[in-house]
This record gives sequence, C-alpha cells and structure tokens, in this order.
Amino acid sequence: MSSNWTQRLTLGIACVALFIAAGGPGYAASKISGSKIKTNSIPANRLTSAARASLKGKVGVQGVPGAQGSQGPQGPQGPQGSSANIGAGSVGSNEVADGSLRTVDFAVAKGTMVADLPSLAANNCNFTNARPAGVLATDHVIVTPAGTGPYAVSGDLIVTGVINQFDAAVEVKICNPTTSAIDPPNETFKYVVLR
Repeated sequence: MSSNWTQRLTLGIACVALFIAAGGPGYAASKISGSKIKTNSIPANRLTSAARASLKGKVGVQGVPGAQGSQGPQGPQGPQGSSANIGAGSVGSNEVADGSLRTVDFAVAKGTMVADLPSLAANNCNFTNARPAGVLATDHVIVTPAGTGPYAVSGDLIVTGVINQFDAAVEVKICNPTTSAIDPPNETFKYVVLR
C-alpha cells in the first residue's frame, strides 16, 4: 500500500507543480504592469514585430533649410583652350567668369568717330556716322563720349547711338532739346556694335 500511496503523492505533487507552472505567467501578467517595468530594460529583439512597428511615429513636416555653407577653395586652373571659334549656344552665361570677357570677345564691330557738327537749332537733332564692315540693320550699338566734354557731362545735349535701318551705318544722334541754339564742340565717340 505504501507504493500506491507514494504514487498518489507523487502524482499530486506533479499536478500541483503543473498547475503552478501553467498559471505562473498568467499570475505574473496580472501582477506586473507597465509602470513596474524599468525603462530600457526590455531589448528590442524581445518585442514582437508589431510592438516594434508601433514605436515608430509618422514622418513630420520637413524643417526649414539651414544657412548655405561657405564657398570651398578654388580649384586648380584648367588647361589652355584652343583659339578656335566656339559654336553658338555651347557655353552658358553661368559658365563664364565675371570680368573675363572683353569687348573683342562679343562685339561685332567697335571703333571711334568724330562728331564735327554745325550749330544745333533749338529742339533739333543732327547725325554723324561710321560704316564698319559686318554690321546688320538689326544689330544694336552702344555709344559713349571718349572725353569729358559737354557730351559727357552736360544735360543740355542728348546723345544716342543708332543703327541706320537702310544702310546699316553706325550713327551718333546728337539732339538739342533746349529752347535756344547750341554750337557743340568736336567730340570723339566710341561705339560697340552687338548682335
């Protein structure tokens, strides 16, 4: 009888142990709340993928861009280019260094002319001209006085550069907008023709 009793005792202890083992996690879950878990004590690899995904929030609005950084150092000088003509449209304005172009680089024609005009009546204009080669009637001209005479500093005379539409001559138009005649002195003008 003692072996029967021993078997029953062993079976009873095993059942109690099984009951405690099966109910232990449920008991622990009911007694341990999130507030009792120490911060950062559970590693990410112990969380379910759903729990890890819920930790990520939505992407926020993009912030204001920061200030532009300072300019980097100048690079090495490039090789000497050829003196061949550059094709139309092959170089953009952002590829040309400031101050690197000279009049000869973009002018169709340039030169000087002397204006030796008679007295200009009130509210009247007169012309002097030059005929450089290669100028078209659709070109544009810039005219400036070469010296510091009345054309350069006076408000009495108006000087304008024009291209004659009939013979493509470069003309300096000098006008007297005042109410009295003006006898202009000789003056040399520089001109640059652009296309």
